[in-house]
Amino acid sequence: MGRKIRIGALLILVLVMIYTQQAVIYAQNEAEKNMKKTTESENSDGTNGEDKEQEKPGGEEGDKDKEPEQPEIKRYELEISKADGKNGYYLSKPSVMITHNGAYGTTVYELKHGEDTLLQGRIKYIVSQEAEEQKTKISLEGEVFEEGKNILHVFMEDEEGNVIPEYDETIEILIDTQSPTVTLEAPEGFPTWYQKEAWIRVVSEDGAWGSQVDTVICYVGNKIIGKSKENQSEFLITQTSKSGEGVPVTVTVTDQAGNKTEKTQKLFIDSLAPTVSLTGAADYLITSQPVTLEYQATDENELESCRAVIDYEKPEGEKKTEVIDSEEKWSLKNGSASLVKTFQEDGIYKTSVQAVDKAKQKSEHFLQFMIDTKNPVIKMVDELQGKYLKKFSWDYPVDVFIKDFTTFVHQIQMDGRLYPIGTEIDTEGRHTLQVNAIDAAGNEAVARAEFVIDHTPPKIQFYQVEEGAQYEGILNFQVDSRKKEDWIEEVLINGKRQTLKKEDGKYTFQITNPGEYEVSVTAADLAGNEAEENISFEIVPEKTILEKAAAPIQKILSGKTEKEQKNRQGEKENRHFAML
Repeated sequence: MGRKIRIGALLILVLVMIYTQQAVIYAQNEAEKNMKKTTESENSDGTNGEDKEQEKPGGEEGDKDKEPEQPEIKRYELEISKADGKNGYYLSKPSVMITHNGAYGTTVYELKHGEDTLLQGRIKYIVSQEAEEQKTKISLEGEVFEEGKNILHVFMEDEEGNVIPEYDETIEILIDTQSPTVTLEAPEGFPTWYQKEAWIRVVSEDGAWGSQVDTVICYVGNKIIGKSKENQSEFLITQTSKSGEGVPVTVTVTDQAGNKTEKTQKLFIDSLAPTVSLTGAADYLITSQPVTLEYQATDENELESCRAVIDYEKPEGEKKTEVIDSEEKWSLKNGSASLVKTFQEDGIYKTSVQAVDKAKQKSEHFLQFMIDTKNPVIKMVDELQGKYLKKFSWDYPVDVFIKDFTTFVHQIQMDGRLYPIGTEIDTEGRHTLQVNAIDAAGNEAVARAEFVIDHTPPKIQFYQVEEGAQYEGILNFQVDSRKKEDWIEEVLINGKRQTLKKEDGKYTFQITNPGEYEVSVTAADLAGNEAEENISFEIVPEKTILEKAAAPIQKILSGKTEKEQKNRQGEKENRHFAML
């Protein structure tokens, strides 16, 4: 409404200016006519007869034969500001200047938008001879123009009102100052979590008078996902969220004029189910001691819910089930949850931990153990579960690791064979220790533990670098242990400790400065074995193309043979080993 009022006020102002100008012109015209009439009257009664004779020496007959001169009508001048958009469009309202030249003719202009006439006017001046070169200007700008196609028609008429064809032109002025509107849509809305991937729908509009949509581009971060020229487009997003943060999806829509609209939304995508675990007891553990279990659930993003389910059967056969899913009992922190529970009563426990993430992906893990304080209780075996040792020897007294109120018999097996107490085992590999105990009443207890004997130092592997080698420019090399259960403890480059960060399963390092380098790597394993490897090499500045091309010629000119080069290399290696 405000815009229409401003346009109306401006039109009224322009019309008043034109009317005022025409009134002045009309007054000047009448004054000149009266002056001419007065002059003709004076000439007719002889008052200026002598002047007449001087001005027209040829006499009256000469004036009759001479034809009157035709007035010269000068073409108007039309100045239009340069389009500041694409495809001839104006992104801001243009400025148009119409200049009427000289004293004759009439300049006519009309501005239309569709079927509507926005503005029209006539410019005509009758001026004295002293002001014959005077110019009159009319400026069209700003709110006079409308969005879309504006047609400006400018032409001239002669003194009789006839249109002069060569002074007639029509100009098309395309205006689009508004950016396209953009709406982003997701199947279940943007706050919803999606599994593995999600489609987004882009709806863009540029209005009835706009230049219309030219290009739609979808980005994830700085990566282009797709392009389209349609008003309605769909793009598949597969990048997953991290640490609960949404994936920023940006859509840029550009119209034919060059106006651009950018909109960003965050999509929440989770491709992995939660990781769950139960720690504190081996599966099928039988023990006389209280068992403290830690129920754990983690997700790379956010967890929706966690719960622990405990099925408990007493020695008398009574059964009950307990479900713990209250957030107050779970400890939640940074996409992970944990619950600690201690079990003390005799019985059989079958328990599980369940977790669901925001994308509705579910994981579950089960564990079974038994607490029996009345049957023989085998101790210390469960402490061996999962251990890595350099060697093993079970030399505890029987009454230390088997407890019962009655007499009992027992049997110890190592890897399925009878094991004499005190025998040292140093054979590398996975071993199983099993202890059986039966009391006088026939109650039987079994304890089993798996452990690993490992007394071999871990192996260190270097990639993309060799001992004593020389490299040009930048060197990227990698270090890792050969066994995935081993790890790199420390990496020193020329004595300086390096920050360890794995990329693609290996520790990657980059050296850019020329010089001699020594890399020292220390690795360790679960059994406490350690190993250290060292490697030396040299980085030299990278040769230019001209140096590489001239190398064969320099070799010939200097008389260096291949044998001499090998000798120098050998001397260099000897110096290196001497330093070591």
